Amino acid sequence: MNQQRYGKFLAAGAIILASTFVGCSSGNVAEAQTSSANPLIGSWTLADTDKDYCATHEVFKKDSAIEVKSGKTTSYTVIYLIKPNYVDVALNGDMIHYKQWDETAPDEITYRINSRYVVASCKYHRD
Repeated sequence: MNQQRYGKFLAAGAIILASTFVGCSSGNVAEAQTSSANPLIGSWTLADTDKDYCATHEVFKKDSAIEVKSGKTTSYTVIYLIKPNYVDVALNGDMIHYKQWDETAPDEITYRINSRYVVASCKYHRD
């Protein structure tokens, strides 16, 4: 294939790939933001009180979250990606570094901390 045709082929492929990605991800985000089936919505208190790396309190609203950790309250804008049995939460639009929250019981959620340095969790009960 000559270089000019190859360049047009690559450009067309990139456009198709980009539109597919945007279409899929924007649908998930829109669905996640407006879903009434979000199990996180509400107020939660830490059950694992012996874990000082966990926030003591979490509040999830439709498009924001509040975290209380070491006496400091922090607010975030959030995007929810709701999956069966868990929810990924992107803080302040950061889709790369999201938090995974597992629905472990009707009134219990667990924050999973998975990184190359640590695997840990924080369990919360609904207020």
